[in-house]
Amino acid sequence: MEKIKHINKRLGWSSDLEVKRLGDNFFEIVYNDPFDQRYDSGTRIKTKVNSEGFHEIIEFIKSENVTHRFIASVEQNLRTLEVFVEELHKHGGMFQVDMGGLISVTVPKDFPYNLDEVIEKYAIKVTRLT
Repeated sequence: MEKIKHINKRLGWSSDLEVKRLGDNFFEIVYNDPFDQRYDSGTRIKTKVNSEGFHEIIEFIKSENVTHRFIASVEQNLRTLEVFVEELHKHGGMFQVDMGGLISVTVPKDFPYNLDEVIEKYAIKVTRLT
């Protein structure tokens, strides 16, 4: 895993993007961006390096995974979700929390659980964003 300096022209900012290198200017995104849904874990990107040394994305290749986004209620203790997160990881999924309450859950397309049913069954206090 490595970080590349990247510029997001759509949002008008630059940042470090954590990626796995797949080839020359070809990467796989490691974490979900809470602000730009094109930047989901597993998405492959082709870049070019601009004159300032920043990677500009010239092509997005959508991931085979599915990312769900939620906002956690202030009443939800995220530590109580540890069993869910462990089970998620066993099946190739990923759980990410940003800024204390934005939750991204990335799962393979063949994930054996229905997330909405799990949320309801275990009374997880979140609101779905996507």
